[in-house]
Amino acid sequence: MNGVCRLLQRSGCRVANVGYRLMTESPYPAALEDVLAAIDAVEDKLRPGQVEGGSPDEPIETPVVLLGASAGGFLAMTAGFRLGYPRVAAVVSLSGPSDFYPGRVRTRYGIDRSAEKDLLNHPLALADRGSPPVLAIHGDPDDLVPFSQSERIATRMGELGRPCELRRFDNASPGHGLWIDGDRPEPDLKPALASQVIDFVLRSAGPTRP
Repeated sequence: MNGVCRLLQRSGCRVANVGYRLMTESPYPAALEDVLAAIDAVEDKLRPGQVEGGSPDEPIETPVVLLGASAGGFLAMTAGFRLGYPRVAAVVSLSGPSDFYPGRVRTRYGIDRSAEKDLLNHPLALADRGSPPVLAIHGDPDDLVPFSQSERIATRMGELGRPCELRRFDNASPGHGLWIDGDRPEPDLKPALASQVIDFVLRSAGPTRP
């Protein structure tokens, strides 16, 4: 995600690129715990005076927007929905899964049965009327995470009366198709997708955010 971080920095955003433990290293919800701990640390830095150990109720200077791709999109939505709006101003999910159920967890994603209970607290189940706005960008077809995963969260957010922008793009690659082809080791988003992300993030962090 370093390429995406540079993109946002060039647009005037302050960015924290969060690493998390993979399921191959530590059972879920270790990854979610890492993301939530990172949000706490970022908020501490954003509070006026950066007072260590300050009250969590003290307002912060800058709205927090969470962004992730694939599994990171799942984590961004899960963390954002757990913390709610306005603590999280918005979420960007790039080809992220929004729901899990036992058969899919074991067979499609190769996740151990012991993680199912925590994974069933997925974004689709957590979304409520206090959820932050979401931008869901997803390629179609996508043989890793089907486009229907983003359709589901958009439908659920609509039912709740919460903002969700669903953006579909034609995917010519066998995977997510988010990145500029051959742009390695730190890929950038394809320009058409990057402009949508920047526009949404700036709108969500601005004075007229929902």
